[in-house]
Amino acid sequence: MPLSAGDKLGRNEFKDATVRFQTRPGNRGLMLGASLSLLVSSSLRLLFLGSHHAASRWIAGLQFVCSLLLVLSMSPSYCEFHETSLILRQGWRRKFSVPYGSLAEIKLIAPPPGKFVPGRILIAARDGKRLVILVVESARFLREAYRRCPQLNSAAEGA
Repeated sequence: MPLSAGDKLGRNEFKDATVRFQTRPGNRGLMLGASLSLLVSSSLRLLFLGSHHAASRWIAGLQFVCSLLLVLSMSPSYCEFHETSLILRQGWRRKFSVPYGSLAEIKLIAPPPGKFVPGRILIAARDGKRLVILVVESARFLREAYRRCPQLNSAAEGA
């Protein structure tokens, strides 16, 4: 496997750069496609219905509003490594900031029995808070976490 620019230069060369990882949102693409198609079909129905179909316009208007709300609810979710903390973004408003010094453990965990869900990562803080996230590039995420949090390296080597 070829080394990236960060691996060639050393551990602390990119410590101050912000690195973003996309979290895996499940069936987000399918839901976004379905809601966008509903949005387009309901808006076309609203535009081309005559005034003699008042009940149909109400239904199409309700469908338009519901599909618009569904599209707007497809909020961003990602993880970012900043200079001093790990930022976890889940939704339009929920944003968690975990300082590197408070991280106790970051590790890849096995999927639940009977399910195939790769890329599940457990993030545990020293105060007992635990969070499981799904990351698209889990190996690269773990390398970046170990590069920025030296206290995690000794825990990973001892396991």
